[in-house]
Amino acid sequence: MIPSVDTTEDKIRFIIAMLAAIKVFIGTLGYNFFTDEQLVALENLIPFGFVIYATWKNNYITKKGEKQKAILKRNNLV
Repeated sequence: MIPSVDTTEDKIRFIIAMLAAIKVFIGTLGYNFFTDEQLVALENLIPFGFVIYATWKNNYITKKGEKQKAILKRNNLV
């Protein structure tokens, strides 16, 4: 049964978990899709993606974010 997913982050986590499970299962059958160099490159890209995402989410750089910041300033919350 597929668990309930409410947000985009939940959906991303679910997809990554499913892909990891499939990779482990296929790996037990003896198939290797990635070389060591590709895995190292992927390991370096994932933290980079998290930094970009966190910067995007935690700063008011979009039009919606600017509106949110203005509302927060009006209510003396920033």
